[in-house]
Amino acid sequence: MNIENVKVLQASKQILRKQMLEYRRCISAEEVAKKSKRIIDKILKTDSYKKADCIYAYISTRNEVNLRELIEVSWAEGKRVAVPRVSGQNMFFFYVESYNDLTKGNFGILEPKDSAMQAEEKDALMIIPGVAYDKTGNRIGYGGGYYDRYLARNPYLRTIAIGYACQMTDKIEPEPTDIRPGQVICL
Repeated sequence: MNIENVKVLQASKQILRKQMLEYRRCISAEEVAKKSKRIIDKILKTDSYKKADCIYAYISTRNEVNLRELIEVSWAEGKRVAVPRVSGQNMFFFYVESYNDLTKGNFGILEPKDSAMQAEEKDALMIIPGVAYDKTGNRIGYGGGYYDRYLARNPYLRTIAIGYACQMTDKIEPEPTDIRPGQVICL
């Protein structure tokens, strides 16, 4: 793919990203709660979740699918939970045992405190947020490439990307650095 094609592709992704974020912003708090519950129920039934010793989750923001119930169920079932912290151009996951282990970090998102231990799980399920998805599993994130870079360094993780039905689109043209999740759940 030449540099001009990459620029056109990135520009079209920016337009789609803006549109999808606007759709998501318009979802009511009640709908976020209801849809999040349905998505979490579906995750809990997957073999990937059942087999995982550790769940790599995220702390939701800006009308993302709220994973609070998934995190709490995972703790109750004795699974370890790790959430991300951004450092420069990279993202790392750290174990958390309660919401008290979090503090406001980059982008205003709750992140693990500096005292948290870095997660290095081989048998983990990563739940990935996103802005848009297509029917073949291609994903558009927020544009920073954090999840793609993390997954390039940790290709053994099982992955489920999640979102709302309004975030689905017909076709997303992937860039060479994009990593497709193992499964997409959009309800």
